[in-house]
Amino acid sequence: MLVLFSMTAVLAYWSLCRLTSNRWISLTATLVAFSSFHALYYNDMISNEVGIGLFAVMVSFHAMVIFEQEGRFRQLVIKSCIALLLDWRVLALLAVFVILSLTREIFREWTQERKRSKHIGKDSTFWKSKSLVRLSRRLVFNSMYMLLGVIVILLGAVILIYNIGQEYYALSQTSDTSIGELPSVTSALGRTGLVTSALEEEYSFAWISFLKQQLTQIGKGSIPFALYNALLRIPDTGVYIALYAGAVLGVCVAGVRLLRFKMLTVSLLCSGIFWAILMRHNVIFHDYESLFYIGIPLMFIVSVMMHIEKLTKYRLADHIWHLAVVALLGFIFSSFQMSFVGHNTERTEFHEAVIDDFEVIRRITDGENVFVPIVDMYPLHIVFTGVRHGLDYYLSGSGIVLYDTEPINRVRPTRFMVRLGRSEENYNLLTPNNRRIFLYDLEASQ
Repeated sequence: MLVLFSMTAVLAYWSLCRLTSNRWISLTATLVAFSSFHALYYNDMISNEVGIGLFAVMVSFHAMVIFEQEGRFRQLVIKSCIALLLDWRVLALLAVFVILSLTREIFREWTQERKRSKHIGKDSTFWKSKSLVRLSRRLVFNSMYMLLGVIVILLGAVILIYNIGQEYYALSQTSDTSIGELPSVTSALGRTGLVTSALEEEYSFAWISFLKQQLTQIGKGSIPFALYNALLRIPDTGVYIALYAGAVLGVCVAGVRLLRFKMLTVSLLCSGIFWAILMRHNVIFHDYESLFYIGIPLMFIVSVMMHIEKLTKYRLADHIWHLAVVALLGFIFSSFQMSFVGHNTERTEFHEAVIDDFEVIRRITDGENVFVPIVDMYPLHIVFTGVRHGLDYYLSGSGIVLYDTEPINRVRPTRFMVRLGRSEENYNLLTPNNRRIFLYDLEASQ
């Protein structure tokens, strides 16, 4: 995972070098973007899902940059397919890129065709003519962007059908399971908001609240963590971070016109937002999804540097290396800060008790599945000075955490149950000396 994290940063740097033709601007932007809260928190936690997903997105983006500059369509298709095999988030980037590029291609051809019609005196009938329909149809079916979209959609459908088929076959061997009851299907429906659980209904999914939350996440991702950690001491930090995020987005939009390959810039900027909107019911619960806004801090620094270069009429290419050094020092300092926050000794009595209790629990469970009642699921997601640690962090290496309403409805056979506080039920207690978190043996209780 650490290798993937490093390779993701390298791919981002290579892509920016191609877009800006300035290695120092590219290096500075990469170091700032990857020293943010979201990036370093993933780097500190070494979460496989997030790391592989971000790596896949950057592989696909780098392939898009090469295609736009050199016309190498085959490498774009191959890399995009490989990236899609790694993570679904690649679809958001490719969808934005294909739609925008296809629209640009059609508009460009329409404009040229209209000029030709105007030249021969048929401009008034151009928009009503059948030739316009034929032109649009020819552009769509002959476009490489359309071909890329079709290939990606077909591959995605094959992957989805294969996975669902394998899952249905495995579960149907032991129970009567319909397609709609498969975990993958119910998860997909829940993440897209087509089906909501009782727990999700307790949370507000109002667009205003969601957009405010995402603005805050974008702001956090556009500041080196060392600076963000210092800003946490200021009252109402979230409001200022959201306002800062709005300014960041404004600078990014203004910077699009300074780059030659505008569709690439817009695709990278919009892909994370597009994914967040589609998966709103999943993104609102998971801060790590904000890492896929990585294109915004990357393009923000690039836009700032290029605007300075334009306004001052001063070529920064040979004189900006010192800013890259400052960004490197900021990255190193932020990394140490994240490590300190994640593993420091500034723990309250409650946090110390939780950590000590889970150490005892891990020794007992030893790789077994662990059941956690859903009423204890979110209270057990503890926050350390702004850094959120979930149950999978505390039980790392011990087993699969299963959430449900009652032990009898468990998805898999589970011997152990973890509770926040002592249970009133007559379960066999295995950790009588724990202070906050208790482990019970369900089999011995029956």
